[in-house]
Amino acid sequence: MDKNLELMVELQKVDRELKKFDDLLEKLPAEVEQHSHDLKAAQEELNKFKTALDEKKKLRAEKERGVEGKKEAVIKGKNKLHDIKTNQEYTAALAEIENMHKAVSKLEDEELELMEEIEQSGEPEKAIKEKVAKEEKLFAEIKSENNARVEKVKVERATVASKRDEVLKQLDPLYVKKYDKIASIRNGLAISEMKEGFCTECHTSVRPQMAVEIRSGKGLHTCPACLRFLYVEKVAEHSVEELTP
Repeated sequence: MDKNLELMVELQKVDRELKKFDDLLEKLPAEVEQHSHDLKAAQEELNKFKTALDEKKKLRAEKERGVEGKKEAVIKGKNKLHDIKTNQEYTAALAEIENMHKAVSKLEDEELELMEEIEQSGEPEKAIKEKVAKEEKLFAEIKSENNARVEKVKVERATVASKRDEVLKQLDPLYVKKYDKIASIRNGLAISEMKEGFCTECHTSVRPQMAVEIRSGKGLHTCPACLRFLYVEKVAEHSVEELTP
């Protein structure tokens, strides 16, 4: 096989490895984000619980002020009874005082109910906080493991990238340009194996004479359809180290 073709075959294998590393490096952060959903949901649940609890506390304070206001109004109403001169006005004033008593009673009942709800919120809030803490710990562990995997992948990728540099040093610059050009328009694949007279990437048949020359390793040939360089795997088994002069 032509040396440049053999190097391009090796180059494509290396590039495929690099693509896998790059895909993994892109995927790993997404996995962390996916695991963060449970944590965010627990935090949102706690925030909603606290917001609702704060609203109850504010409402209870309003009820308490309402009770005090109504009680003061009752006292003032009673004090005014002495100044009333007619039975009709006196009866109306008594009715108003009674209504205020009922309003006070209603507000006190509502305030008491809110107080009970606030007092009973301790256990549910504790449970939600424990859930958040658990999710935070789990997320921290997952993130730490993920970061370790990312670093490992980066190291492995760097090793493969150095191997690519070794191949490029041996490959004719003219074929580096050709390889890059074809790879850029063919989804990163500039080389295609020929099997049984067909390009395995686009499945186009190869002329018999060209197929014979490819099998015998004579010259460089490209697929008539996808323009990828064609080779036969059985004569492309040498490693980069074996190709080094």
